[in-house]
Amino acid sequence: MNKTNKSEIEKVLQKLDEKFINKEIDETIYNELKAKYERQLNEVEKREIEEQLLVESKISKPVKLPYAEKPDDDGNFTKIGITIFAIIIIVGVFFIATQLLQREAMQNVELSLSDVQIRNIGLSSATLEVYINMYNPNNGITATLDRMDYSVYANGNNLGNGQITQRVDIPPQGTKTVSSTFQVSYAGAIGTAWSALTGGVNIKWNLKGTAYFDTPLGTLNIPINQYK
Repeated sequence: MNKTNKSEIEKVLQKLDEKFINKEIDETIYNELKAKYERQLNEVEKREIEEQLLVESKISKPVKLPYAEKPDDDGNFTKIGITIFAIIIIVGVFFIATQLLQREAMQNVELSLSDVQIRNIGLSSATLEVYINMYNPNNGITATLDRMDYSVYANGNNLGNGQITQRVDIPPQGTKTVSSTFQVSYAGAIGTAWSALTGGVNIKWNLKGTAYFDTPLGTLNIPINQYK
């Protein structure tokens, strides 16, 4: 797939979210379609990385050891130099293959909206605490969250945007919960959402955004769309 196909999938996901928020599509169908297109998007990103590595491997120059081509007293190439060169190539290939596997494993990290608590409500603003669970199902691979950008919705109404900037290491087969303080102002909240916050109405929370995980081959972006 090319960049155009990736862009098309992202547009489909965006339209799918809009239809669900506008209650034009059933939640069960929405979740099935969402999972399907997110898998396709991950496959596209994985293929792009593999193609980039292939191109870089073709244009990169081999390491030239100063004594690799120096003949010894018998006129033969120095065996030690050739051996070292071969070891460098093998280690490099092994490193790239290992990092590709680890990057693919990062896509299995499960993110979920644990809770949204209203800490304080004033005359013109409210303070929310957003809790996000992160589970790393991989064996022997620690997942490192670099940062997270997100938006909070209450009953389908956008309350604003937030960010988690702390780095979090999630051990193999482990779970970490991170929290983020979120400020909502009356000027920035839709009237119906503000009424829900201040009136004790049952609220259906929705967290959308992107989590960024560090890998030696670059940052891996994992989309978030969770309900509570």
